[in-house]
Amino acid sequence: MPVGAAMSRISQWSTLINKFQSRLSKWKASSLSFGGRLTLCKAVLGSLGTYLFSLYKAPVKIINTLESYRRRFFWGGSTDKNKMSWIAWDKVLASVVDGGLGVGSLKAQNLVLLGKWWWRFKSNKKELWKDVITAIYGKEGGFNAPSREKRKGFCWGTIVNLHSTLLKLGIDLKILFSNQSEGRFWKLVASGIYTVASLRVHIDNKILPKSSNCWIWNQLVPRKVNILAWRVSHGRLPTKENLFKLGIGSNPLCTLCNQYAESESHLFTNCSVSLKVWSAVASWWHRFPPGFQSVTNLLHCKVNLQSNDDLGLLHEAVALVFIWVIWSFRNKMTYSEKRISPSCLINDIQTLSYLWINVRHKSKKLRWFLSNFHLCFRGSRKSSFRTSQLHSLELEKSHEGGEVVAKHLAGSLIRIH
Repeated sequence: MPVGAAMSRISQWSTLINKFQSRLSKWKASSLSFGGRLTLCKAVLGSLGTYLFSLYKAPVKIINTLESYRRRFFWGGSTDKNKMSWIAWDKVLASVVDGGLGVGSLKAQNLVLLGKWWWRFKSNKKELWKDVITAIYGKEGGFNAPSREKRKGFCWGTIVNLHSTLLKLGIDLKILFSNQSEGRFWKLVASGIYTVASLRVHIDNKILPKSSNCWIWNQLVPRKVNILAWRVSHGRLPTKENLFKLGIGSNPLCTLCNQYAESESHLFTNCSVSLKVWSAVASWWHRFPPGFQSVTNLLHCKVNLQSNDDLGLLHEAVALVFIWVIWSFRNKMTYSEKRISPSCLINDIQTLSYLWINVRHKSKKLRWFLSNFHLCFRGSRKSSFRTSQLHSLELEKSHEGGEVVAKHLAGSLIRIH
């Protein structure tokens, strides 16, 4: 970065643009799941500009360009190739409680990193860098005349003008930074100490949209499964009906049953193939209803089991695995020349349910015994799987050592140590 460069000029941000492009050129979005892409968008692409964002306010065009790179990568494209964005990027950036994926906007990141200088200048009494600032801009550091200082120097001038920038978003920094007898106090957190995360959430809540389709992630299944459930809750899967509405394809009928239009609701709750598979799942657990009126009821099946959080999470995880398996099977039927029998789907649901839940359960010692019914899962690396007859499971809490035991009606156990 050139020393003393006018960072209000777009051309001066070419270093950061090139860094984004070089990172994306090494990644193949098509070989990563949505969970992997989400992680890279948040952890890597979201941190590349941290140094520059902490010193300079990025022009709007730069923020929009960088966000477009993240959007393209998340939806499977590249820097020079777009893929269809099924949900608006602003909704993806929003927090999970507001119906998004919690990626967070780069605009908010830029502003909160500049805000940290506000806190450091006003809360630290003796620092060498602060002495330099006061020697140049006066005892108040230019905060008493922000418009004048902005004309003097782009870097510090932008920092002292942050208050007016955030006022346009409905955020008053002077109120958030309150004076107390022992010093400065940051109102957004109980500790009273400024945190980047607290202000970033506050800004994102102001600038990003809120959706009623809020999906609270289930920690017992992978990110890719949660993202699929999130897309289902928004009704934004590339089903034949949705593609047909966009003028893509000429046949909107369901890939599995070929009888009705293929919507999310039909595919997961009304399709004859899905109903047969779900009937087997319901017979396996017994607490599930034989069917659901809508896909929303399927996604929120754990609300009927609020009296037992462990059981509710387990049931919801199995329901999400069901959605994942049905969608994967639908894609294979659509894009593969081989005809695949749906008879193996229930075995896939059982296998993936055990593997994913066992790895992610907090106890790390989940055992799944259904050997009485020719399905043998064991909590070791050597797991055996056989064709199963499906029966119900019931979760109880044991008073001995806080152990949680899931009892099979016929005596088999899932034991969680």
